[in-house]
Amino acid sequence: MPGAVNNFFPHPDSPDATQIHYRFACGDHGNTVLDEQDFEYNAPLEAWIRTQQELRLCLGPDRSTNPTPASSDVQVHLGTARGLPGETVMIPITIDPKGEDVSGVEIDLPFPEGFSVVDCDAEKAERLVTNFRISTGGVRAVINGLDWIGDWQRSERLPDGTRLCTCRIHISPHISPGTYPIALSGVLVNSEGWLRLHATATEGGISVLEPATRAAKDTPSPYRLPRYAPGGNLPRCLTAGTRLRLGHPSLDTSARR
Repeated sequence: MPGAVNNFFPHPDSPDATQIHYRFACGDHGNTVLDEQDFEYNAPLEAWIRTQQELRLCLGPDRSTNPTPASSDVQVHLGTARGLPGETVMIPITIDPKGEDVSGVEIDLPFPEGFSVVDCDAEKAERLVTNFRISTGGVRAVINGLDWIGDWQRSERLPDGTRLCTCRIHISPHISPGTYPIALSGVLVNSEGWLRLHATATEGGISVLEPATRAAKDTPSPYRLPRYAPGGNLPRCLTAGTRLRLGHPSLDTSARR
């Protein structure tokens, strides 16, 4: 979310600037992610307002080198969901570290037309560095700090099936029923020390259900008794001496004479 700060100033070469782009490099003040932020100056508040933040995993000494990943069997899985047009469903993203000491995960989750991301929540978000950039085409997620809990390093590695996050997806009310496969892309995984690990991703999807068929047209039954107003006279078909042949003695009005 946008935040207000007032403890830094524009570069001396541009003292009147109203926009600032900050880049906090990997390792800068112990930074474990590459952090880029945009700020705009708000005169009434006399403060700089953060308008955008983008986090990316640190990979090797320089992110731009995109080093060859080390061999590993790490797998990232996108779950499945099902719902009716117009509903909002939950779809999870999990990881199988396969014994690797995973520290961070970066993924792109694109959605086909007819679906939109409402929000995403990381598991144990208070202990992690997370960044979800939601757009009309999907969401880009960065989750870092998986090798730490609080201020102390974890004594055991993440088990397979660990849930990274859950995203709420809205299904358009105008979409056609069917199964829509969704594949993760741009999957990056690193370990402590910014070592990039080879990782594969499995696709998930959303099944849009057929809306339930409405109740059939209410066709009058040939065995339905005619209605009459309370206190009124019985219809002629139910006058004394008339026998209704419906197979039930309670409907034999001749027995009540």
